[in-house]
Amino acid sequence: MRLLLCAVHRALFIQSRHLEHAAEMGLTRATLQRGMGLMELLLAVVLGMALLAGLGQLLAHSLPLQQSLVVQAERQEHMALLNHLWGELLQGAGALGCLGTADSVVNFLNTPWSALGLLAPLPGVEIIAQPTTAPLFASIRDLAEDSQALVVRGYGAPRAMLSEDLAGERGRAILSADDSRINSGDIVMISDCRRASIFSATSTRHSGGYVRFSWQAGEGALANSDHGLTQDGAVSSATLALSEPGFVEGAGLYAPTSSLIYVAESRLSSAERPIYALWQKTLGANALELITGVERLYFRYGAWHPDHGGVIGYFDAEHLPDDAQVLLLSILVNVSVFDDQAETTNEAVSFSMSFSVPLSGN
Repeated sequence: MRLLLCAVHRALFIQSRHLEHAAEMGLTRATLQRGMGLMELLLAVVLGMALLAGLGQLLAHSLPLQQSLVVQAERQEHMALLNHLWGELLQGAGALGCLGTADSVVNFLNTPWSALGLLAPLPGVEIIAQPTTAPLFASIRDLAEDSQALVVRGYGAPRAMLSEDLAGERGRAILSADDSRINSGDIVMISDCRRASIFSATSTRHSGGYVRFSWQAGEGALANSDHGLTQDGAVSSATLALSEPGFVEGAGLYAPTSSLIYVAESRLSSAERPIYALWQKTLGANALELITGVERLYFRYGAWHPDHGGVIGYFDAEHLPDDAQVLLLSILVNVSVFDDQAETTNEAVSFSMSFSVPLSGN
């Protein structure tokens, strides 16, 4: 730039001397100039280079701004998606039909309450502080080492409604939807607003939007026993119920909606660049990758317990009081932004988001 200014200055000097000489010879400026003069040419070059330098600076500053806008857009997209997703994932937590408590739920399966796993109706949500060592997650590979996980339990999928009272060891129910089915061997819960029972449906037969089913006893772990047990050990020998009268017309039949929520390596992950994602594994289904880039989950219970006249607070998984009533779940999510080639952006790639989700079924 300094050289160009010197050249312009010298050109102006030369041109002024040239004009003085021309004046002495009686020539006018119009006679001398027939096109763009040297001064105009040099000025145009200088202005063009100054413009190019300015545009270069503008482009150089706009690239970080563009990257920042991309990251902000990714954050908003993840926030909106996760905000909607947590409500969906926890929708069936602790669902027991219209039953408000699990005290009168009877387990008619040969499997004891302590071994029911995802088939247990409660707790509706269970924080797993170390999923890498938890039995329920033993079959899941590549779990994130420093992330917590969540077990969601409940019977929140309506399948049918009794169309008549139970008689003997058979029942008849109208299906809830055209694609609803209850097949032999399916674990279902029959529930009204007073009690519920978990059993294995046997000898099912579908016809005209109805299903007939029974609950014969068997030998397998998920087959029916000849009696049922509540969580506190009460024994039932009545027809699928803790006491007479049994279930009558209008009682609902529900399928389990239990699932595991965890962080594990994404399908995009490689040995050179490990990438993590939020996953869901629903009972009886394959694992589903929900959101790529989720690296860590941390949960706390929002609960009420009766000490000192009633206290509401947040509790870690290890410190939840036995008599506490869980009302909501506090969730902290760590996310990294990835582009289509699974490469992080050049800006700070990680950010955190927090959510509080009410648990209506608990």
